[in-house]
Amino acid sequence: HTRNFKKYALRMLLFAVISEIPFDLMYGGTWFYPVHQNVIWTLLLGLLGIRLMEAVRKKQKLWLYILVCVLTVIAGLAVGTLGMVVFYFFRGRKWWCFLGQLAALYYINVQILGGLMYPITLFGMDLEICQQGLALFALLPIWLYRGRQGYHSKPFQYVCYAFYPVHMLILALILRAL
Repeated sequence: HTRNFKKYALRMLLFAVISEIPFDLMYGGTWFYPVHQNVIWTLLLGLLGIRLMEAVRKKQKLWLYILVCVLTVIAGLAVGTLGMVVFYFFRGRKWWCFLGQLAALYYINVQILGGLMYPITLFGMDLEICQQGLALFALLPIWLYRGRQGYHSKPFQYVCYAFYPVHMLILALILRAL
């Protein structure tokens, strides 16, 4: 929800650029680390893709809509963008939206991403829990959210924006000091 989409997208672009050097320092130990980029790029790509899908949806041409959905996922080159598309398609507070999100995010996080497996013993059975699968627990606070905005002011908004690059810069400095 924004009054001015263009300003919002430009603000995200600005913070993606600002956050890249602290992210690279923290994640790769160098000023330029092309292997990974910060999450704001993923959010921006998802935002632009959803905006494009909305524009196409208004034209009522199914083939164009499907093409844009596919291009959004491909262009994102990030599974996070695919996750945003899942939330876009299964938006709403109906039970089938929750099940759609759960199934799609399970597939993305466990089947596609996989990751570390943690062995556990539960009721005498040896099991493995996928680390990336723990992301499914994020659906709980998402579904508990009722759409009410909390405290809001411009200075607080920019403090929240600044937190991401500043905390990464601090962590990078701590890592260098060790």
